[in-house]
Amino acid sequence: MTWRAEAALVIAAAFAAKTAAAQTEPPKVEAPASPATTSTPAQSVPENRWYDRVGLEAFIDAYANVNYNFPKPQGGTVSLRFGPASSLFAGADTQYGMQYVRQAFATWKPLERLSFDLGKWDTICCAEVPDSQNNMNYTRGVLYWLAEPLFHTGLRAKYEVSDEVTLRLMVVNGWNNTIDNNLGKTLGAQIAVAPTKQLSGNVTYIGGPERSDTMSVTCPAGETYSVDAYACVKQAGAQAGPQTVVDKNADRRWRQFVDVLVNYNPTDALAFALNGDVGYDTALDAVTGNEHAAYWYGGMASGRLAFNDVWAAAVRGEWFRDPQGFMTGAVDPTSGTPLDVTIRTGTLTLEAKPNPYLIVRLENRIDSANQPVFRAGLTDASDVQVTTLLGVVVTTGHLFNAPAPPAPPSPQASK
Repeated sequence: MTWRAEAALVIAAAFAAKTAAAQTEPPKVEAPASPATTSTPAQSVPENRWYDRVGLEAFIDAYANVNYNFPKPQGGTVSLRFGPASSLFAGADTQYGMQYVRQAFATWKPLERLSFDLGKWDTICCAEVPDSQNNMNYTRGVLYWLAEPLFHTGLRAKYEVSDEVTLRLMVVNGWNNTIDNNLGKTLGAQIAVAPTKQLSGNVTYIGGPERSDTMSVTCPAGETYSVDAYACVKQAGAQAGPQTVVDKNADRRWRQFVDVLVNYNPTDALAFALNGDVGYDTALDAVTGNEHAAYWYGGMASGRLAFNDVWAAAVRGEWFRDPQGFMTGAVDPTSGTPLDVTIRTGTLTLEAKPNPYLIVRLENRIDSANQPVFRAGLTDASDVQVTTLLGVVVTTGHLFNAPAPPAPPSPQASK
């Protein structure tokens, strides 16, 4: 039996109120992205107490593996996450007390190049992963939080066609759901290629219904909601107020998502990544229930240079657009209508790794938008957010002279 445990300690100096669980993430992480939805803070923090602006976070990631040379089944994986960030990564799973379970799946490997996983796992696509030490930068980007899925629950298959080509398929309970919110299932397919040691990439498609089977809408007096029309229609004697209706077409309205990732490592010290996303869904107005098309798209470019075994630097630039405010949740504070949101981010990360057990990262980041989607003070909002963060990751290394685990893979390979 081999065993590994990792612990990370993060100290972040927050520039906004301490009510945010993770001050360094994009708007969806911090709060709903509009002044109207942030007018009531979770708590009041006096402006003159510096220590109320310092947050302490920790997470533990551990796994155990038994082999004894048994080829079938392959084994199982359980990864737990504790602390304020656990709810940020959990999505709808917080409703079921599953926010502390990051991954939990059983693996069966009937053939040398074929394996199946059943359970909950991190998404198969995209450039960045949950654990900061496996990314170029410390914070995750706006694409990670707003454009892409975080995890899935269901069945996935991996087949290594050759040393250069790998195929993945999955059937899951949608985006960020352990318990599905409808009767339909979400499908996923990926082709990953690595023509050379320096160049690799993949293309991922994910499609399936993500709307709930039930919804709550409000119609004025004399009208009732029609699922066929997705609108309030006249009905004599109908009372005004919210009503819960069954959306019989929820399983027919698919969310479509495509992710493209390219990694290029010309030398052991230099690495580049390009990531692009485009998504489409059908949305329902939160008040009237009217149906309309929604789409989002964006891109990311990042690079990392290791000066030596201790020092490194990484940069990242992003651009993301959400025309219907579907993924950001941004709405006009007066009318309540969705806002067309464009977000740009720039991040510079300086890294020191004095020994294999310690990683220290100092990061400066600027996020700007065409709408006031970032929190400022307790009740205000701004179209610019600037943050500085000091992150410290401590690992225990190998315990009890156990065989060394494999080296951390590149972000896309770890999925």
